[in-house]
Amino acid sequence: MKGLKPKSEIGKVRQTPSAIFNQAGIAVYVAPPPSNLINLLKNLFIFINQESDVLTLVKAALSHLVFEKIHPFEDGNGRVGRLVVQTILLKGNYNFDYLLSFEEILNNKKGEYYDLLDRNEASFFIEFMLEIILEKLEELKKDILDKSNFIDEDTLLPRRREILEIIRDHTEISLASIQRRFLKIPARSLRYDLKYLEKKGYILKVGSTRGALYRAK
Repeated sequence: MKGLKPKSEIGKVRQTPSAIFNQAGIAVYVAPPPSNLINLLKNLFIFINQESDVLTLVKAALSHLVFEKIHPFEDGNGRVGRLVVQTILLKGNYNFDYLLSFEEILNNKKGEYYDLLDRNEASFFIEFMLEIILEKLEELKKDILDKSNFIDEDTLLPRRREILEIIRDHTEISLASIQRRFLKIPARSLRYDLKYLEKKGYILKVGSTRGALYRAK
């Protein structure tokens, strides 16, 4: 908040009435009066910190909803509310290491998010939050699995990196020619190295007999 608000306002609960307006400028929700804010926040903190049978993901979604309904600040309630979600997930050992961006998720579903936020029915909002978390995690899983099929060259074993460089120096090259550069290495080991490089997408094997050739991709 540095530079965005006077120091006297940062971190202070609002002292004036507040409401949430839609894009047309119509008040869709009137927040609690300032005199109720401290007690409402204390009750929310008790719920967040107490040991209970409420699932962490459900607690995070419900706490976010309640926080936004309390609307304790003049500005920044959405940002702080999203930090509340991340904090509860972290406390519950759901450490996504900042890979789960609620800013991005909710920005893509802003209309549905605000519509459910305005309702007086928590279950629909919780379902929505759980669905978008699952959707984002599925995307992350796919991305990780896709990237796991490729190994950074810097992580290759020295001999495999050298074999790769030899192949890149030729249009095509045979196993026999590669063996002449590694006289003390068994052919079986070199075949395993070549198979590994082929599997990871660095080289292409042409032919399937003893006369097979290798080329760089």
